[in-house]
Amino acid sequence: MKQKPEHQTVVIDMNADEVPLPRPSRLPAVLALLALLVTAAAIALSYHYWQNLQQDLQRMAARSQSTARVQQELQQSIRQAQQALEKQQALLARQSGDSGEQAASLAQQQEALRRQADLLTAERNRMQQREVELRATIADLRKRLGNPDERWLVAEAEYLLQLAVQRLQLARDTGTALAALQQADQRLEETGDARWQVVREQLRRDMDNLQRLQLPDVPALLRQMDALKASFARLRPRLMAAEASAEQKADASAQTPEPEGTVSRLGKDLWRGLQNSVRIRHHDRPVETLLTSGQEALLVQNAGLMLETARLALVQGDDSLYRESLQRLDEWLKRYFHLDDRTGQQASATIQALMAVKLKPELPDLSESLKALQTRRALQQIRKAQEAAQ
Repeated sequence: MKQKPEHQTVVIDMNADEVPLPRPSRLPAVLALLALLVTAAAIALSYHYWQNLQQDLQRMAARSQSTARVQQELQQSIRQAQQALEKQQALLARQSGDSGEQAASLAQQQEALRRQADLLTAERNRMQQREVELRATIADLRKRLGNPDERWLVAEAEYLLQLAVQRLQLARDTGTALAALQQADQRLEETGDARWQVVREQLRRDMDNLQRLQLPDVPALLRQMDALKASFARLRPRLMAAEASAEQKADASAQTPEPEGTVSRLGKDLWRGLQNSVRIRHHDRPVETLLTSGQEALLVQNAGLMLETARLALVQGDDSLYRESLQRLDEWLKRYFHLDDRTGQQASATIQALMAVKLKPELPDLSESLKALQTRRALQQIRKAQEAAQ
């Protein structure tokens, strides 16, 4: 007989305690969230760095273009400076070659001037001796004649007036002219005739004009020129190299340090290096060349030659050449020397004072006194002739 399978019966107690199920873990979610945040931050930082890098690259590209333009301008400026340097060196070479000839010519002119001054001194002494002899002769005649009449006194006054006019017009000798006018006035006073009062008043006006006349003190002016020439050696020449060094020092002191390790600092360092090695100047006038010690001495020598020309014009009384030489000297010193220190200011002030001097001031006209005397004497002669005819 077949046996029936046994059925197992499972009895579930509904009132029994519930078995707790395991809770799911949150750690994977937290890790995923952190990974997402880190990824987002990395993307943001990368984007920010990329933007900064693009901006730095754009600035460096702009600076590179600016540097290229600067280099082109620099090359053009260098070519212009080289051309100006060649011209200036050629000019200085010609001047150095001509300086010997100028010095020799100046020495010859000074020798001729000394000979002319000796001749003028001898002629003046001869004229003074002749005047003394004439006065002695007139005094002797007056002594022999006793009390001379009015005609002798008037004739002597006329001679003295003619002498005054000649000495003033020909030799600009104001001292002799003034003494002659005083003697002529004394002769007219000795006549005792009041009719000569009009002539005497004109004489006094001429004497006042002569006394107010201010002629240049030539010896004092020559001493000022000697002191000015001695100061040329103490003037500071304009050296462009020194000026460039001073400008570079000023630029270096004005720079402010920045944090290292940045692209901006790298670009600025590159740009600053280019600025220190490349410098462009814009000149309104021709570029001045660098000077060596020999060229400095040549500049001082040329200034001395200009001053010697002014000295020669002063002695000769050539007002036009005198002013032209001092004007050229003033421009020369302002162009090639610094005049901002005490020595330069004194030299400039001395040149301006010398230029203000008038070598040939306008002289008064003494011919009016002579004409008045001659007219009065002619009227007296006509009157006496009429009286004799009656």
